[in-house]
Amino acid sequence: MLLPGKHISAERSVLGVASRILECLDTPSSVGELWNRFQALQSGEKRVLVGFDWFVLALCALFALGRVSYSSMIIQRSLNGD
Repeated sequence: MLLPGKHISAERSVLGVASRILECLDTPSSVGELWNRFQALQSGEKRVLVGFDWFVLALCALFALGRVSYSSMIIQRSLNGD
């Protein structure tokens, strides 16, 4: 689930989804704005569609890994991350 494996492709793994979230997070955004950008990225490419539950799970993983921060209802890349 976290990593790709025999039954989960890289695109459906939590870390795969998290990497695509980071692609969308070029500017600080609310969860709704980030979800809209993520959906646009998914529809623009021929990838496996990921639901909101996987999106939130990957976002939580990014927060736990210290890659994103959340303050005043805005998500942004952590300053110590990149």
